[in-house]
Amino acid sequence: YRGKWRNFEIEPAIQFYTYPNQKGEPATGEVSIQVSYRAGPFVIETAHYFDFIEYGGSYIGEVGLEYQGEISSKLSIDGGLRFDWANAKFNGVYALWEKAALNGMALEISLTYYLKDFLYVRPHLEWSHRLDKDLRRWLEKPTITNFGLAVGMEY
Repeated sequence: YRGKWRNFEIEPAIQFYTYPNQKGEPATGEVSIQVSYRAGPFVIETAHYFDFIEYGGSYIGEVGLEYQGEISSKLSIDGGLRFDWANAKFNGVYALWEKAALNGMALEISLTYYLKDFLYVRPHLEWSHRLDKDLRRWLEKPTITNFGLAVGMEY
């Protein structure tokens, strides 16, 4: 479900996860709420996820700022900065260390160029870094950079 009120968009959800053919991975479920506020080309957003089945009590949240702008009729730019945090239960389940923390931050940027009205190419770059020093020591790669090129069609 997604609703709008003034410049706010609110999206509550219930999700269930199953892992067929993956032994040892229990099914679980979560409730979440996402809220965003549009201010011109900027979007401020926050999301909160609460597990209520297998890992009941685990929680992760995030807040971010996104920008969407048009450079020309054929070229647009998107970018964002996001921070996430989790409680000790979530980190104990997914990061194997039980500590509440400001887990990380991420930067994203992409350019979309329309070759035709319906055909586009989109180079993109994503950079994420784990902020908590204990989490950085535990992870093999606390900083990850992804880049790629998407080609797509809209109809």
